[in-house]
Amino acid sequence: MKYKPPDKGTKKKKMKNSKKFICLPLLVIFASCNAQNKENKNEMKQENIVNEQVSEKQLKNFELNDFKRTDTDGDFRMYELNEKCIVFNKVLNEEPLKISIHKNYNFSEYLPKINEYIKWINSNDLRRKLENSFAETMEVEIIETWYDNIEAYKASITVEDDGVMYALISCRDSNWEQGILTFDLWLKEKEINSIMNPVLHRE
Repeated sequence: MKYKPPDKGTKKKKMKNSKKFICLPLLVIFASCNAQNKENKNEMKQENIVNEQVSEKQLKNFELNDFKRTDTDGDFRMYELNEKCIVFNKVLNEEPLKISIHKNYNFSEYLPKINEYIKWINSNDLRRKLENSFAETMEVEIIETWYDNIEAYKASITVEDDGVMYALISCRDSNWEQGILTFDLWLKEKEINSIMNPVLHRE
């Protein structure tokens, strides 16, 4: 259950050689788009974002009865959130938020830290770090509305035996003209550990 950082050399190799992932030059991906079409597309996506958001209470503290115990995996107890959860300021729609917590910790006592972590995931601090990390990893220049047009479709938080929290978030990036890019964001505490498994799905 322990998380291990991916080998940086392996990550670069996979990005370069994978048949599924298409990494196109910056000028092809971003500079060749029609400005008016891009503006209209972004306006439509902003409307969808507004429609997906729920009340402010979703960013407040969840309570113990908002979660259900689902399983045990070795030394870890597994939970799912019964309520809607906000990730990147949008509703996590496809799957509920999953929590894995080591037996060293009582879930009810650790819940305040989990609530704080969820709020940080929606913070401007993570937004800035994600924008910078994505641009560096993918070797692209992101547009101003990039963050507003990505969405998370799966998310899990793990509390390890040493109390360190990790999050794994599966994302869709619709800013690419050639299709939709999916990638996994791996967080360790309040830092980005890596961006993994980028795949461009052609439309």
